[in-house]
Amino acid sequence: MIYFILGLLEVGAEYYRFEENRMIFGNIVYIIIKVAVLISYFFFIRGFVLIGVLFKNYLLRIISYILILAYSISLGYDIISLFNNDYAMEIILLSEALIFGALGIILGIGIIRLNKTHGSIALVGGIFELIAGFFLITVILALLGLVVLLPAVLLEIILIYKTLEIIKEKQASGIEL
Repeated sequence: MIYFILGLLEVGAEYYRFEENRMIFGNIVYIIIKVAVLISYFFFIRGFVLIGVLFKNYLLRIISYILILAYSISLGYDIISLFNNDYAMEIILLSEALIFGALGIILGIGIIRLNKTHGSIALVGGIFELIAGFFLITVILALLGLVVLLPAVLLEIILIYKTLEIIKEKQASGIEL
């Protein structure tokens, strides 16, 4: 949930920085937001690494590691761009939309593969992730992709909690993971 809330704050900061061409926060606060988002994202996606391990979903596990790396690089560029006026922001934003769109599609497939153990929440969450990824890849519909990511992330949070319930049920039944 922390990642979701900080992500909304980050979107607001990014909107004012790139669309309004001004900083709503100073550079220090912007950097703090970025670092906090990265840390919370790490723990959020780490949940999918662990789910991938527990349920032998190697695609989910691998794509989660790749997402952590890609997100780290992306946020690093955002921070560096504060101090470098030659930073080609349009090219970076285009690249990020394409990269995160493709990675989102793969993540969606990995999440859908959990539907046998996690039920419809995995199916619906995975479909939302696929749709968001597709919109991001088109670049023209990237803003719509970001909107679709909101319910996708909420469903992914629920999926993590569902995994905790499954683990508790198996432990209560004496089934070894």
